[in-house]
Amino acid sequence: MILWRPVGLAEMGLVFDSGMRRFPPRLPEQPIFYPVLAESYAAEIASGWNVRDEPHAGYVLRFELGEEYAAKFDVHVVGASVHRELWIPAEELDEMNGHIVGDIRVERAFFGRQFRGEVPGQGALRGKYAAAQIRTLSAMALSSTMDLAMEVDANPRAVFLHYSFWKAAGSARFEIESAHFESCLAALRAAWEMFPRPAPLLELATAG
Repeated sequence: MILWRPVGLAEMGLVFDSGMRRFPPRLPEQPIFYPVLAESYAAEIASGWNVRDEPHAGYVLRFELGEEYAAKFDVHVVGASVHRELWIPAEELDEMNGHIVGDIRVERAFFGRQFRGEVPGQGALRGKYAAAQIRTLSAMALSSTMDLAMEVDANPRAVFLHYSFWKAAGSARFEIESAHFESCLAALRAAWEMFPRPAPLLELATAG
């Protein structure tokens, strides 16, 4: 069964940390894990609820569960006919992760105008929000693509979480010259592909 999961910035980071293979445990106040059965419904949640609330980011994930295992759980319609959710008790999430077929994939992302991103704790990006990160990386791309590649290797999670935001927001948002901005994005893609990564950089996003 193909399922979709809208997630915020923190959960996206944890899924990335798992190698795109597992969803993190639910919080005590979250008794149900509920992936949805339609991409459009997942995008509706990610672009609405997730973008509206701090930290103003929503990602749409796609994953597959074995049909026999997925059949154990009830499908609930929570609105229009497209609003269908598979309700999986939180205590069964660890077992569910073991039944994911292949990798979890990121299909698209949405960012609100107030999005600031995740702040790394190391490297040249240490202590910087997403806008300052891309300015730092752009300066690196001008002077040394090797330094840029090393920074990507030091902070892959931040680059993964923010690359689609940088691309969608565009050069003017960060006061970077357009041609140089595009060269920086290309250098980031090249650096990302130098070594095996849990997922490719996400290209499809919308930024407010």
